[in-house]
Amino acid sequence: MKFYTKIPKKLEFYYKLELEKYYDEYMHGDYTRAWNHLERAHIIAQKYPYQHTFVHWKMLQFGFKIKNRKEIFGQIPRLVFGGVKLTKIDQEDFSSLSPSIYPVDNKWGKQGWTIIDLENVTQKLLSDVLKTAYCEVAPKKLVELINKNK
Repeated sequence: MKFYTKIPKKLEFYYKLELEKYYDEYMHGDYTRAWNHLERAHIIAQKYPYQHTFVHWKMLQFGFKIKNRKEIFGQIPRLVFGGVKLTKIDQEDFSSLSPSIYPVDNKWGKQGWTIIDLENVTQKLLSDVLKTAYCEVAPKKLVELINKNK
């Protein structure tokens, strides 16, 4: 599985454009539209750890601005820990292997959302969890390639 470290220039343009639109709407007090642009920047940044983390930081700041406890407490684990979506069975299996992997403590956890304590999980286990989560959403041809290279 390839881990990306740098956002491509072409994609970076759209990422920065969404952040600029976010700042503009935020400064004008249109928080709904600002949030929409932040979410779009988040989608663009998904594969790129620096940009992805930065958007979660902005979402945390936004939560404080609008005094939304749910948003604040939703972002803190994303900044401190990693999170993935697994099937319920995979979530149970990985959780039983390490206390560093556990379901999110709300209805999202019941849907498979899982927290990974990046400070304490082994690299091998982290790799296995990420591959498993990716294979749940990846196109079949990519999944076949990943499974072929095991």
